[in-house]
Amino acid sequence: MTTANAYPDDVEALKAMLLERDARIGHLEDVVESHKAANATAKAEIEHLKLLIAKLRRMQFGRSSEKLDRQIEQLELRLEELEADEGAAPIEIPKTPRTAPEQAPRKPLPEHLPREILTYWPESGETCAAYLTVLPPRETLQAKLHQSIAAARARLDDQREP
Repeated sequence: MTTANAYPDDVEALKAMLLERDARIGHLEDVVESHKAANATAKAEIEHLKLLIAKLRRMQFGRSSEKLDRQIEQLELRLEELEADEGAAPIEIPKTPRTAPEQAPRKPLPEHLPREILTYWPESGETCAAYLTVLPPRETLQAKLHQSIAAARARLDDQREP
């Protein structure tokens, strides 16, 4: 802090000092705002790079994974530079688990193949001992199809169970 002796006694000189100080404060406020804008831009770029790296890591398991590896390395270097400039510690990006590609559902087997219906009934009667309920009628049983090879020809066994 300055003492009272540092200020001039003349009113005009005091006004000039205040105007100079106001100009300096205005300039410093402009500098602070520009730094805030630059900081916000850097943070936005950091977030964008993190998302891009995570996306590339998920795509990494294809044919062109070598190209993606190089892109990921370059983006990680850029991210480290930005974080070092910001003074923040590097944030670990969580790796996403690898998921199996979706498979198309199987098509039904052709109708021209011969079918044999095999029905399995419980030996203890028509009730289920665990729940004491009556089994559904034979027409509503679910059919399980599987292909079997017998006598050098393909045939479908339609296996039904209650």
